Amino acid sequence: MTKTLYILCRHPDLFTHQRLAQEAVNLGAQTVFIKVDHLALGHGSAGPTPFPSGFAEKSAVLRRDTGVDYDDFALAVARRAQDTGYKVSNPVSAVENLRDKHRQAEFLGRNSLPTPPTLVIRGRPEGELLESIKTWIGQHAGLDECFILKTVRGNQGVGVSLLRGTDSLYGMLETLWGMRDQRFILQPFISSTGEFRLFFAGGECLGAIEKTLRPGEFRGNAKRADLRFLPVSSLPQEVISTATKAFLAAGLDYSGLDLIMGTDGQVRILEINTVPGIEAFEECSGKNVARSILGPLFK
Repeated sequence: MTKTLYILCRHPDLFTHQRLAQEAVNLGAQTVFIKVDHLALGHGSAGPTPFPSGFAEKSAVLRRDTGVDYDDFALAVARRAQDTGYKVSNPVSAVENLRDKHRQAEFLGRNSLPTPPTLVIRGRPEGELLESIKTWIGQHAGLDECFILKTVRGNQGVGVSLLRGTDSLYGMLETLWGMRDQRFILQPFISSTGEFRLFFAGGECLGAIEKTLRPGEFRGNAKRADLRFLPVSSLPQEVISTATKAFLAAGLDYSGLDLIMGTDGQVRILEINTVPGIEAFEECSGKNVARSILGPLFK
């Protein structure tokens, strides 16, 4: 019976997906890509399913659907695999807790993990809602009144805006509300002395990428910053301890955690990424991250 890695995704050609498929071969497994935006899934005793019975013991499933265009269908497909006895990474229940920025804010709050002050907004900014926003701003905005406004879904900096002043904020909220009714995350802009992406896999922290923002850029995504690898031994103790606490609380198999060190000396968690890319981390660190992700699945 051939070992099989099933990768649930929309874009099989992405570097990370091809890299995982390559490493699966090194582990003696074949790879099957399942495009979650082009799939039929039967229910009941009959109907199509991408996960044949009798193969679960030597197979594993990676759910890699993310970004601004995801929906919950990929989670339903992953849950089907899990219910059929397949090992699914990351676990469906853990991903559900971190599915978007709103749920992440709730998770971080429940677990008393440090994060920037966060307000979730839905609706036209007028009346009582507008007064609630103004009250929150009065409690959390700095003297420069700079804000980060995010859609609840997005990746690689898409859907993130830096706004200066309350007039710009209110205008943007009303414009976006008029285009589409959706939720937004509002946070104060935090000046930092360091921003880090820590990668966890195989039961350990593999180190971190320190991000230095390029001129004119406020988003610390790998494609928008200069990167430097730092081993665990070189990380500030509060950064590694905070990230480790969050990773263990999340119940994930692997993850990329983004943290910021403010000019006030406080460490805050920006995001827990359940579908992190590995290209930048492997290139900077020289580590075989794909092996660290897949190795525990094919023991």
